Amino acid sequence: MKIFLSLSALVLTMNACNMNDVGKRNLNIPDKIEMTKTSLHRQIPGTRLFMVVPSGYKISKSRSLVKDNGTEILILDSPGRAFGEGEDKVSTSRLQNSKEITFYEKDFIIGSYEANIRYGKIKKEKREKIVFKFGDAEFTGAAICTLPDNNREAREEIIAALLTIFFDKSINIDYAALNNYSLDTSKSVFKFNKNSSLIFYYTADGKGDIDNNYVAIVRGPALPNLDYMRGASKELVRRMKDENGVTIDHIEENVVNIKGQPAYESIMRGIANGTPDSMYLLLMGNETSSIFFMGMIDENKALLFNECKALAQTIQLK
Repeated sequence: MKIFLSLSALVLTMNACNMNDVGKRNLNIPDKIEMTKTSLHRQIPGTRLFMVVPSGYKISKSRSLVKDNGTEILILDSPGRAFGEGEDKVSTSRLQNSKEITFYEKDFIIGSYEANIRYGKIKKEKREKIVFKFGDAEFTGAAICTLPDNNREAREEIIAALLTIFFDKSINIDYAALNNYSLDTSKSVFKFNKNSSLIFYYTADGKGDIDNNYVAIVRGPALPNLDYMRGASKELVRRMKDENGVTIDHIEENVVNIKGQPAYESIMRGIANGTPDSMYLLLMGNETSSIFFMGMIDENKALLFNECKALAQTIQLK
């Protein structure tokens, strides 16, 4: 079961809308935009994406464009993830308790690709957020942008930059080299199976499919302390239950320490896709990024579940 579609939604989308605020800050995005590469375009490290970088921004190795005024543009390139796959559908009941407000949203075309942009803010923070996504059946490109609240100049600068984006499918990227974690599989039955949408899957001897009995690891946003790790863990578990139909009848949550790095683990038992499963979730984070480690194991395979937990004890955040 692709539980990590919930995680992708957690990382890539603004997950709430307040329709009363739509239109207050119109971005005026055209219905169709040409995708053209010029001599001013720069490749974003670790991606097949190019952009005309605005003045004052520095490009980091973590695929972020940052400026001294607190503005950041995080660029993501997810091969194997179809555009729109695992979209977060917000129910009316959740709108009333939304932590975020969406001012503007639009579907449009960029180059030959479908695209979507959402612009809003987190109610309790003086920060705005712009999430831009585009792609086809083979990939999704995205930009997650944060900027000071009601800073029109920064907002217009970001939008102008996003609309210069260029995707070059001919480029081959060694995505494994971009991992923000190390993992010791030398003594584990789990071996690398495949990378899909920048989610790295491990299975017994590296064989079989990833419908179950797998470990999946994905890079997440910054989680600077245990409170952030705990909150992100609880949100992912909630999504598993509410959006993936997972029934959890037992959960044990612990703060752990792995080779000097704090982490938050959840050991669960429940039913996914009608099958009894044991589930293991570990979150480890710092000021720049995080790791989401998830194991989904048949409940009757206790030894394999122990292998999953043992593998988690070898992970380190770079």
